[in-house]
Amino acid sequence: TGSHATTQMCLQAMEELIPSFPRPPSLLDFGTGSGILAITAQKLGAGRTLAVDTDPVAVECAGKNAAANLLDRRIEFQTGSAESLRVRFDMVVANLLPQELLKTASLLAKRVSSTGFLVICGILKGQKKEIAAAFAEEGLAIGSSKEKEGWICLILKKHRAESTARRSRNQKKVPQVP
Repeated sequence: TGSHATTQMCLQAMEELIPSFPRPPSLLDFGTGSGILAITAQKLGAGRTLAVDTDPVAVECAGKNAAANLLDRRIEFQTGSAESLRVRFDMVVANLLPQELLKTASLLAKRVSSTGFLVICGILKGQKKEIAAAFAEEGLAIGSSKEKEGWICLILKKHRAESTARRSRNQKKVPQVP
């Protein structure tokens, strides 16, 4: 419905971020639930939008909500987890319980493009450091944060140094020709 503080902060983050891209950004709504974030992303001008949830009933309901907003052909719905995904997105939005964020930190980080954003919500104020540290281990830094009614929303970006270090570790050394 959009009335919970965590949903409102995710919506605000999308309102700020989507227009900042030079072209319509691709977006992953991970843990879509009712589909409100994916639907709003499309209304804000997002490009390819994928809404994923492990609950098939939630995916069915989200599809119906998208259809009611005449957006069912513009949003792809999928039942499953981040493990099944191979593509990267300009924006990943996940409004989940803290234990789910911790469990999926590595998978979510891998779905964010090198210049993209990860918006995570569902974090209580006292859990911010633990959640931020888990995502920092995955190469994501806090770009900004929001707080409402004791809940926290983190907007994360890839570390440039971390991304460069990973690339250089993965590149083969080419012998120099004298």
